[in-house]
Amino acid sequence: MNGVAHRNLMPVLPQHPALLYGKTTIHPKKLFATHCLGALLTAIVTGIVLVQFESAFTKTLDVLKTYRAFLQTLFFIFFVKKLTLNIPFLMYLRLLGPFIFLTFKNYCMPYQNISAKLTDAELLTITTALADVANVLKDKVVNLTTEERSRLYKMRNNRYSLAERSLTHAKNNPHLTPPYLSLTGAELDFTFYKQLASFIGIINSLAETVADTQMALGSEILQFCLPFYNSVKMAAQQNVPGSTSVYEDLNTFFDLPPRPEEDTETP
Repeated sequence: MNGVAHRNLMPVLPQHPALLYGKTTIHPKKLFATHCLGALLTAIVTGIVLVQFESAFTKTLDVLKTYRAFLQTLFFIFFVKKLTLNIPFLMYLRLLGPFIFLTFKNYCMPYQNISAKLTDAELLTITTALADVANVLKDKVVNLTTEERSRLYKMRNNRYSLAERSLTHAKNNPHLTPPYLSLTGAELDFTFYKQLASFIGIINSLAETVADTQMALGSEILQFCLPFYNSVKMAAQQNVPGSTSVYEDLNTFFDLPPRPEEDTETP
C-alpha cells in the first residue's frame, strides 16, 4: 500500500542457537505457540503446588505479589515499548505461567460454589437432635467465665497421662492418699471427662464446618452485593429513575473493599 510493504505482525526471529535442533530450524510461529503452551502448563503446575502447600505459601504472599509486579513490569517493557519478538520475550512467556495462576486464583473461589439448602424435614431433624443433646447435658455441664477459666488447671495430653497414672496409683496404694482427698470423686470426674472427650471432637469439627460454610455463603452473597451496589451507584450518577433512593439506602451499610482478601474485619 502506497509503496510500503505490509509489516509482518510477528517478525522472523534472528538465527539463534536456541532455535536450532541439529540441522532443523524451528519456525517462529511454532516456537511462539510452544512457549504459550509452556506458560499454560507452568500455571497448572504452579496451581497444584500452591494448593498442596497453601499454608506454607501464606507467609510468602508478599514475595508472590512482588513476583507478579516484576512480571507486570516485563509486560510493560515488551508490549508498551513495542520491542520486536525475540528470545527474552519468549522466555517471558514461560515466566508468565505462575502469574496467570496467581491472577486467576485471586478471582476464583478456592472451593466449588455452594448451591444447597436444608429442607423443612432436615431442619427439623437437626433442631430436634440438637435439642435432645442439650436436654441430656443441661444438668451436667457448666458455663465458665473468662476469669473462671484463667483460674483452672488445663488438661493437656501429658497431663492426661499424669491424671490416669495418679488415679491408678492412688487406687493401688490407698495408704498414700491423704484422707481429705476423695478418690471416688476423682474417678467419677475422670470417667465423665473421658465420656465428653469421646464426642467433643465431633462437636468441634461439626461446629467448624458449619461456621466455615456460613462464612463462605456470606462471601458469595456479598460478591453479588458489590457489583449490584456499583451498578446502582452508576445508575444514580446518571439520574436513572428510582436509583437514587436505592443507592442512598445501600450506601448507609456499604463498607466492602474491592477484593475479598482485603476484608480483614473479624466477623
